[in-house]
Amino acid sequence: MSNEHVSHLNDLIITENILNTVSYSCIVLQLQYKDDGRNFNIKKVATFMLTDTISNVIQKFLRIANLNDVLPENVVLVKFVFDNKHMIPHSSYIHMTLNDLRIKQNSILYFEPSVAVALARFSRLTILGPNLIDKREYEWNIETTTLVMLFELVITAFSLQSIKREQIHLITMYDNELDIISNFDKLLVDLGVNDDTWISVQVIESQLGTSIVYVDCAYTDGQETFEVPSTISIGKLKNRIEKYFNDDRLLEFNLFNRMHEKIDQNIPNQMLCELGIKPGQTIYAVLRFTFSDTSSSVLNNTSNTTTTTRTSSLIKKPQTDEVNVRREEKTPVQQSNVNNRFTPLYTVDELSRSNTLDTYPIGLDNLINTCYMNSALQCLAHTIPLTQFFLNGLIQNISDDNRSIDPEWNQFYEVGTVTGAYADVLRNLFLSNRSNTFDYSFRPIRMKETIGNRDSRFATLDQQDAQEFMSFLLDEIHKEMKETNGNESNNIIEELFFGKIQSTITCLACRHEVQVINPFSILSLSLVQSRRQFTIKFIELNGDIGEAIVNVPEDGQVKSLIQAFSEACPNYSFSPNIIVMTDDGEVDLEKPLNQLSTTEVVLIKQEDGSDIGQFNRFAKKSIPLTLEDCLREFCSIENLEDSYFCEQETCKKRTQATKQLQFYALPPIIIIQLKRFSHKDGLRDKIQTFVEYPMEGLDLSSFLLSREEASYDLFAVTKHTGSIYGGHYIAVAKHKANGSSLWYKFDDPCVSSFCSPNDIVSDDAYLLFYIKKT
Repeated sequence: MSNEHVSHLNDLIITENILNTVSYSCIVLQLQYKDDGRNFNIKKVATFMLTDTISNVIQKFLRIANLNDVLPENVVLVKFVFDNKHMIPHSSYIHMTLNDLRIKQNSILYFEPSVAVALARFSRLTILGPNLIDKREYEWNIETTTLVMLFELVITAFSLQSIKREQIHLITMYDNELDIISNFDKLLVDLGVNDDTWISVQVIESQLGTSIVYVDCAYTDGQETFEVPSTISIGKLKNRIEKYFNDDRLLEFNLFNRMHEKIDQNIPNQMLCELGIKPGQTIYAVLRFTFSDTSSSVLNNTSNTTTTTRTSSLIKKPQTDEVNVRREEKTPVQQSNVNNRFTPLYTVDELSRSNTLDTYPIGLDNLINTCYMNSALQCLAHTIPLTQFFLNGLIQNISDDNRSIDPEWNQFYEVGTVTGAYADVLRNLFLSNRSNTFDYSFRPIRMKETIGNRDSRFATLDQQDAQEFMSFLLDEIHKEMKETNGNESNNIIEELFFGKIQSTITCLACRHEVQVINPFSILSLSLVQSRRQFTIKFIELNGDIGEAIVNVPEDGQVKSLIQAFSEACPNYSFSPNIIVMTDDGEVDLEKPLNQLSTTEVVLIKQEDGSDIGQFNRFAKKSIPLTLEDCLREFCSIENLEDSYFCEQETCKKRTQATKQLQFYALPPIIIIQLKRFSHKDGLRDKIQTFVEYPMEGLDLSSFLLSREEASYDLFAVTKHTGSIYGGHYIAVAKHKANGSSLWYKFDDPCVSSFCSPNDIVSDDAYLLFYIKKT
């Protein structure tokens, strides 16, 4: 072998040895991860192979640092330091090895979040411990944080390692459970968790293991809570009930879920868990029995038995280890029977004079941007006839079966879920047992959840419109009551809130009128009055002529043209004697402007004996917009923009026409919306115009076709403060307490009796609630 070949062979051997040395060499590195956005700086020491890539290093570091919510691709290597030399890595470093980057023993590698992550906003979560006292704040990433990460944090934060995981439940502020069994790997954001969400930790204890469903019931002697396996079928549950009440015959068996919605029982073999009922949840049962009066039968020595109907709510006595009963001795709440079809049991006058509301007011907690709901609910709750109707159903025993049910249930749920949820709000506002007077508020979670299930816009955490919520709530209650009634007679919503408006369209060619009557429940009034442009000529005594073009409200009178001209041309002197002329001759000053057929008017100054100089009788201070102005505008005659086809036999052609709205009938309760929010050309705006409205004696008789007396008093106002993009709703309402009626301010949970007239009549008014005088 030549020397050249030997030398080449030696070079290969040396190169192979060097590569083998690199492949199996280990180095110790210091790793540092700094995240200013989350305010932490983590340092770790770890051993790596020189052949490890930076990607391998990042993954190992995140693992040993327990940064499970940080994705490797969101971490960048900023620099590495060795012997006080700072080196910036190559732009394509992520797949390069430590050896490629010449990283040596004891080098320090500095990592940071990527720019995209650094700019991202972390969401905040508040977690209440099982005792509802301990509280933890937790920042989480909407892109990476899963339910199992939160679950592990909860176990560590509240020292729950000794508790079986099946007994730990996470409940959101909306009373929704975050099911760790089926959603453990789902992102929190996909489960409806948002920024600033509150979550409570509940530890469910049970003698039956981990698959327990609670069945709440009550009967005339108290309340009972039953624990049954979630794997029990509807058929077995029903059979077991019949066995427990072996002396009775089960006539009716109804089950309701936690939202008080009726559970379909068409498949008796279905287990509770197959119906979406999860361990730890509560369901409700309503039963109807007939039982035999055996003692009477024996005494009379006959085969006939006396049968009596009664209602209970579940099992009274445990028979096996499968069912546990927890007794709670509480005073039962007597309910009225829904079979009365929810037509008013009392007249509106009787309901208005009731004293059931004689208690101190309480507030409603804000469930994140729910001030629109709270303000509307407070105004409705202080609509005494409506509230009294519901409270009569909640506190009076007028049923034919003497039924009583548990505290979470009210018989209005049998009408519908929205009606039941609203009754639940009223019960907690007026019938709850409170030890203190002003330091109590109620969380209307069920109402928010129920309305959100019906309409998705109310399910979000975004701010909504109070009027839209109010209208939707009344419509849903009205619809549920109609369905329960079989669309028979009027119900309480119609009796209180529904009026009638007559629309009259007049053909200007033949004067034929077409009239249509429609119902209304909320009266929406525009704050932007229709205006009409006039050309005014003013003739002085000396023959000089002045001219101006003015815009005046269309529902005004002819004399307003004089005032408008005097404001447009203040240099002219006016005498008390002014004649107004059109092509049709002299016009009366009191004549409505909408009756003028022309827009060209002449004002002629007349001789006056007194020396009045610059006397200006018509130049008055600006008059504020009044509620009467808005009503007059609503009922004014307007010209239809499009041509109208007249159906009159003598006409039968397209002509110009006018339209006028007038009140055919007015309800006992009038809700007036001042339309403050405008939408034009894709832009949204809020109209800040002050509207002057009376607190007492709103006279609507002149707007009624019948001209009968119709006087109303204000009892509540929903107000919107701030702008359309950053506003807040509050309510003021007249509340009866200790024999006197006072105005209170309701700002979510805060209630104050310091309510001045300026708080009641203000430029923030949005919804006005009036009740008819009797």
